[in-house]
Amino acid sequence: DLYFTQVDSFVFKQTPILAAKKIINWVSYVPIDFDPIPEYIIRKLSNAKKVIAMSKWAMQKLQNGGLENVNDYVYHGVDPSVYKPLKLSKEEIRKAYPNNIVESNEFLITLIQKNAQNKDLVGQLRGIRMFIDSNPDVKIKVYIHSFPQGEFDLMNLIKYFKLEENCVLPNLYKYFHGLYSDSELSLIYNLADVNLNASAEGFGIPTIEAMACGTPTIALNFGTSKELLNDLTPELSVNIKEFKLTSKFVEKPLPDPYDVTKKLEVVLYKPSNFYFNKISEDTRNKFAWDNVTNKLKKSLNEIDLTGLKK
Repeated sequence: DLYFTQVDSFVFKQTPILAAKKIINWVSYVPIDFDPIPEYIIRKLSNAKKVIAMSKWAMQKLQNGGLENVNDYVYHGVDPSVYKPLKLSKEEIRKAYPNNIVESNEFLITLIQKNAQNKDLVGQLRGIRMFIDSNPDVKIKVYIHSFPQGEFDLMNLIKYFKLEENCVLPNLYKYFHGLYSDSELSLIYNLADVNLNASAEGFGIPTIEAMACGTPTIALNFGTSKELLNDLTPELSVNIKEFKLTSKFVEKPLPDPYDVTKKLEVVLYKPSNFYFNKISEDTRNKFAWDNVTNKLKKSLNEIDLTGLKK
């Protein structure tokens, strides 16, 4: 009855054609991580029965681009029974869960990001390098949940910024085969002092997963990421350094490494449980899967499924 897609609009070739011919009822739940939106993207999406944006910002951008079949947005969600604080404080968590990522006296930064073109690992690692240099008395650990081979040669990128002594990678066999569970990711977020996710994001699921666990996320002051942080932690939005034109002919924002450093210091200079106590409950209530799926169900129920060709 309904063909529902949750993927970047660039991949669509036959889908808009089939929808235009009324062979399928297509609903596109689409991430937008660029501005402005090119006309060819609007043209593709205009064939959908309905477009559901992932944030208010994205909905407005699509409408401003001339798209008439978008009038709704639904955030992604998290499972609040999994993504939650595991103890009453960061200190208690690290005592209760022995691990090979961080020691009790270290400041842990996590990057839960794919090694891909749309993740500015260069700018983020440059910011971390400057943060380490500016705080020589602080023991800093960086956990990068990513695979060494991808857009970047990650191991050589780590060496380039002289971060070999600071960085920890996941179990590569488990990562490659998709064997990390939600519970394991929740523990990683719980162990962290801060999660860094300062790239252009169509939504940015690690942003809310970390916050649901009581760990603040530093994100880009752009689009959906800015919207997610606005209510609770606007002081952790990283300024844009510049926009880069990609091979898809869209303008993607890149983070300012100096501002990454500043935002890391904002978290460092706060008491260890300052954000832990501030963000978890609000995030889990706002993005709980039950709330999200109810909104999605309401949006889908409004669609007229008649008129397909037999």
